[in-house]
Amino acid sequence: MKHGDTIAPCFIVRKHRAVLFFGMARNDPQMNLRLPVELKEQIEDAAAKNNRTLTAEVVDRLQQSFEIVAGLKEKEIEALAEKIAARLTDKMKK
Repeated sequence: MKHGDTIAPCFIVRKHRAVLFFGMARNDPQMNLRLPVELKEQIEDAAAKNNRTLTAEVVDRLQQSFEIVAGLKEKEIEALAEKIAARLTDKMKK
């Protein structure tokens, strides 16, 4: 960090613990993206329910998604993919 950079604290609350995340600096990259209206509303509702900013909610959900994937072993991923493929095949037959 350079002199004068400010850090915006983000509270990230998970099931049994709360984390004060100081990793968001004003000079961190910003990202503009388009979302379906319904998804944006879901994120806003979740942020309000979890007493977080919209940014903190999105950051936490993205971090969790990477943790979930990192926690899965290759065989578990393959088994999950096979289950999904089987269900999709069943639905297409109907």
